[in-house]
Amino acid sequence: MSVSIWQDHKILKNSPDQDYDVVIIGGGIAGLSSAYWLLKENEGLRIALVEKGEIGEGASGRNAGFITCGSVEHFNRLVSKHGEAEAQEIWKFSEVNLELLQSEIIKDQAEELGFEKKGSFSLASTKEEFSELKKSYELMSGFGIDVEVLEENDIKSRLGADGFVGGIKYVKDASINPMKLLHAMKDIIIKDEHFTLLENHEV
Repeated sequence: MSVSIWQDHKILKNSPDQDYDVVIIGGGIAGLSSAYWLLKENEGLRIALVEKGEIGEGASGRNAGFITCGSVEHFNRLVSKHGEAEAQEIWKFSEVNLELLQSEIIKDQAEELGFEKKGSFSLASTKEEFSELKKSYELMSGFGIDVEVLEENDIKSRLGADGFVGGIKYVKDASINPMKLLHAMKDIIIKDEHFTLLENHEV
């Protein structure tokens, strides 16, 4: 539900007329990440983040909390679409992103933020799907990416799941409580005197 200007005390109290070097729209993972790195790499930069509701009210606070490497495409399709070099670059970019998330934000708060690095799985219900996943495995292994193949019995014993003929595990993938992550980022950013957070502020 929208908030009228008459009801929104946060706007009246915390939104003085002033100029900013950067205005970021949206208080999700993209907006908070942008604010974090801009502040970190540009001393004195005046930044305002405008969020129409509260931090994390959109998609960033409503997802499963998976931190996965690569893209939504299976790796073999990524290679077919972009070529080997670009596919590796995309994968490496996402691995570095996870490493930075751990070193910059999570640090020693893993348990508090619900952060677990137990990997993720792509499972196949048909032999054709499993064949494609094996192609991804072969390509990824050749590039030094940490991945495992699971046969049907592995899936039953390790995951307790039926109806799958095989799959692969992306070993370095992780998960986290997305709302706790967003608020951990917010807590860091708002300490910067050059940052202004405007929640419940419709553009």
